[in-house]
This record gives sequence, structure tokens and C-alpha cells, in this order.
Amino acid sequence: MGTSTALSAITLILVYTILATVATASFHVYISVYLYATGDADVYQDINISNAPALVVVHAIGQPYIAEAVYSDGTPAPTSINGTDIVIEAYTNGTISLHYLTALAEKQGKIWVINATTTQTLALTLPSGAAPVYMGTEPTYLEMHDDTVTLYFPPGNVYIEYLQAPTGQPGTGPGGSTGGSPGGGGEGGDNNLLLALLAILVAAAIVAGFYFYKRRSARAGLAPMLALDERDKQIISYIKEKGTATASEIMNALDIPKTPLYRRLNKLVKHGYLEEVPGPAKRYKLRQD
Repeated sequence: MGTSTALSAITLILVYTILATVATASFHVYISVYLYATGDADVYQDINISNAPALVVVHAIGQPYIAEAVYSDGTPAPTSINGTDIVIEAYTNGTISLHYLTALAEKQGKIWVINATTTQTLALTLPSGAAPVYMGTEPTYLEMHDDTVTLYFPPGNVYIEYLQAPTGQPGTGPGGSTGGSPGGGGEGGDNNLLLALLAILVAAAIVAGFYFYKRRSARAGLAPMLALDERDKQIISYIKEKGTATASEIMNALDIPKTPLYRRLNKLVKHGYLEEVPGPAKRYKLRQD
């Protein structure tokens, strides 16, 4: 087995045995960011409009270059980009789902750097195989999604440095260029893998420390880390009042779009606030411990 193959195997073992041990509990996020290996990112954000007609200015993360916004019924809302701001023409009240592409991470040598500001809670999913080597901002939570890591940050500045594991086939370098011996990638390929392995080890230490801190907090009887917003509280209050309720009843009573509602319900169930009641129509009730 060549050096490159051995290091790749070690990297995979570290990712799936250490990062996978992180608690999988999650909480409602306001902005979801999915990074690509190019440094660009997909950003998704829900906006509640209550004072239409109005021009809504969203301070984007990074430098946006494509943006689209639609109401919950699928009707588009006109959008334009002004520098790092996205302007939405909201002509009626309701929930608008904003999606935009943005240039977010900048490559500095072999390191990728994110330095951005968010005004709301942020869930940042790194590219497949990427590992943070330095975080100037402490995340409030971590999750593992297959072979990617999602970091949750509170409002404020977000600064991360990360490395991306080589994704080329054996015998190819970045961008698909051929070099080195067959099945290896040459000295440059081995260096890249060593660098990626170092990144994974650093990430493993960060994740392991975070995980054991959470376990100690749980043993100490601290409250679960779930950021409840007003919508979450409304859902809990409504179910408490009714005893049990279906998703349709909640959707009609609170005017929450179907997809965001199910996302909230799943998270509230997963984090122990609600539980499902079996039956012909799934109902929800407050969890009784």
C-alpha cells in the first residue's frame, strides 16, 4: 500500500470514528450556508414580512452574485443586488425564502479563510472532506452530515481557517493534472495528504474537546442548547393549550408554511421538547419526562 493510499485510509478512519461521535442534536437556524470546494456558497434564509409593501434589505454573507426570493406559495419576489446587500421587493405579507450564491471563502496558500459577519444564528456546512484548523469564533454546536461538518455560530463575526482533503483520483493533482508515480500523486500529492491529515487531527481535537465539554455540561444538569425563537415558542404554546395537535392544525392556526413547520417540529421532537403520538394522523404533544 502506497503512502498516499495509507494516508487517505487514515483520514477516512479519523473522520468516521471521531467526528461521528459528536452529539447529533440540532436546533433551529435562521441562515444555512453550504460551502463548495471553490469557496463559493449557497445561502438560504427565511424572512417574515409584516409591513408590506416594502423594500427589504438583507445584508448578505460574503459577496452575493445571484439571488432569488419566493413566497411560501411559490410566487417570486423581485430581487436585486447592491454591493453586499440584497434588496427584495415585498409586495404582500408572508414568509419569503431567500436563496443566493455568494463568494465566501478565500484561499490563502493551502488554507481557506472565511471572515464574515452574520446578524442571525448561522449554520455553516464545510465542503466534503474539509476540516477546520483554526476557529477565531467559537461555535455553539457541531453536527456531522455524512462526510461533512456543520458548525453553528451565534450572531456576530465568524472567522474560520480550514483545509480541504485532496479529491482527485490517484495519479492526479489538483484540477486533474497528472503528476508523480502511478497511484500516488508524487511528492506534492503526499505533502497534500499529510497536510490534510494534520487538518483532520486538529479538527478531531477540536471536536473531541467540544464533545466532552457537552457531556460534562449534560451531567451537570444544564439546559439543552436549543435556540428557541418566537415561532418555536408559539408552536409549543399552541400544543400545550390544545393537548395534542396535527401539523395541519398548527399550520392553519399559526400561519407557518408547511416545509419550515415540519423542520421546526422535527427539531423540537429531536431535542426533546415534543413527542409524536401514533395514530391515523400524526399528532404532537409536549414531552413528559
